[in-house]
Amino acid sequence: MSDLCVERRCDSTKSALNCAVETKAIDCAREDKQPDKCLEVDTSFQAASDTRSTNLGCDPQDLDGNGDVCNYRPVDCATFWSTQPALTDLCVERVADSTVDGCCVERSKDCDTGNPCVIGGCDPTSGACTEAPACPASDSCVSRSCVADGAGFKCIEEPTACASPDPCLILDACDPTGAGCNFVPKDCNDNNDCTTDKCELVNGVATCSSTPIDCNDANECTVDSCVAGVCEYTQNSCDDSDLCTDDVCDAVNGCVNTAIEVAKICNDDSLCTTDTCEPAKGCVNTEVVCEDDDPCSNNICDPFTGCLYPTIVCEAQESCRIGFCNPELLNTTSGETTFPVLKPGANGVMPPHPLCDSRNLDCYTAENAIVVTAAALGAGAIVGIIVGIVACLACTGGGVFAAYKRAGLSGQDSIMNNPLYKGDGNSGVNPLFKA
Repeated sequence: MSDLCVERRCDSTKSALNCAVETKAIDCAREDKQPDKCLEVDTSFQAASDTRSTNLGCDPQDLDGNGDVCNYRPVDCATFWSTQPALTDLCVERVADSTVDGCCVERSKDCDTGNPCVIGGCDPTSGACTEAPACPASDSCVSRSCVADGAGFKCIEEPTACASPDPCLILDACDPTGAGCNFVPKDCNDNNDCTTDKCELVNGVATCSSTPIDCNDANECTVDSCVAGVCEYTQNSCDDSDLCTDDVCDAVNGCVNTAIEVAKICNDDSLCTTDTCEPAKGCVNTEVVCEDDDPCSNNICDPFTGCLYPTIVCEAQESCRIGFCNPELLNTTSGETTFPVLKPGANGVMPPHPLCDSRNLDCYTAENAIVVTAAALGAGAIVGIIVGIVACLACTGGGVFAAYKRAGLSGQDSIMNNPLYKGDGNSGVNPLFKA
């Protein structure tokens, strides 16, 4: 046959002796005829001998002289891509790949750097290849490097050495985004809010010290203290435990304890006390002891006049007797030297004084006659004598007149010369006499 574009073969279903020849146009698009995916059947050739089907691309006379009845031409990817949507990712490229059906394919742009420690990339907006280190960059706290390891790579990291610039500063942490090594002051807190704590170098060694907060208010009248970090000021009492001083405080000089004016402060306005001051008791008003060493006088004290010594008045408890103070009644053997001032009893009657005594009223003997020299007696004594005369008259009647007459003969001034006496014109007649 002269038509090379037709294949003839025996029908396998027939026997060899009765073999029927089957003719079939050559399929130039078969894979065994077209291994290159980027070649397509050239449709400009037509096998006219194949009347059973249209056979494109077969040259029965091998007109192109390539020794193959099938004819091919390159796939036109440009025309194909023109029918596809435009690319939005410029890192995707459209290429012809002879190993891929259809030939026209889309694939990522090859930006491989060929260095395992440099990672290639692509910028989708520009389509340009980029490069980045496989290991993170070094920072303030870590130094990093990359070493090729076979087909891959290995990152090596070395921490930055943080040396303290001051022994009182200690490493807290390393800030990779900032200054790197971060130092904080040494903790010198003594947990006392009333001290200021600090670290200082002592012989080159970081040493903590604590200084009390200064709460001095420059006022000597306050007690300065610190409580929970707050200064407190308590008033100074200045009490010296001496009741005989005035305790005051001066802001500059502090406590001043001045002795009180006893005569003014402790004065109870009584002449019957001695006013003093004792540190433990304060003002003491001690009763004055009034003593004139006369047993026959009462020792008393009047707050306004002081000590008084009135004579003890003794009254006879019987008629025709006269009372008098007898110091011989003192019991000197028991140590008595005086008696206290007597006070009225429950019945309001003054009890007799222990030294009061009495004797018979003698109105007859010249020795006991109540005759005195008027010049030697005062008016008060003369009155007392008159009282005695009255007592005698009560006891003896006119008998006392004889005594009077005898007194008149003695050559001394008689009671007639008493300045208190007022006569009735009858010279020599006793006005007290009753016949």
